Amino acid sequence: ALGDFTHIVVGSVEVSYLVWAGDETWQAFWLDFALPTLAGNIIGGSFIFGLICTLVALYQGHETQATPEGVAYATTRTVVISSLGVLAMDFVLTALMFSTP
Repeated sequence: ALGDFTHIVVGSVEVSYLVWAGDETWQAFWLDFALPTLAGNIIGGSFIFGLICTLVALYQGHETQATPEGVAYATTRTVVISSLGVLAMDFVLTALMFSTP
């Protein structure tokens, strides 16, 4: 998880340097870089991945048997399927971000 934030930290440092050097304004920093980056990470990452995990958990909970073994099995399936779904969606989103038009 920490590795996903390195591009944000590096980009922020680079743009902050431009602001402190006088080559860029604070307004451009916030409006052209910081707010779009924050919105993209919240919408593109957290929301989509949270939605995947929630939908998988709801389905597995609905389809499970009402026994302790059934709940344990559904929990394990939820973790595995959610993890694979997040990895697959991360691959798709990364491919879309770096594809050439």
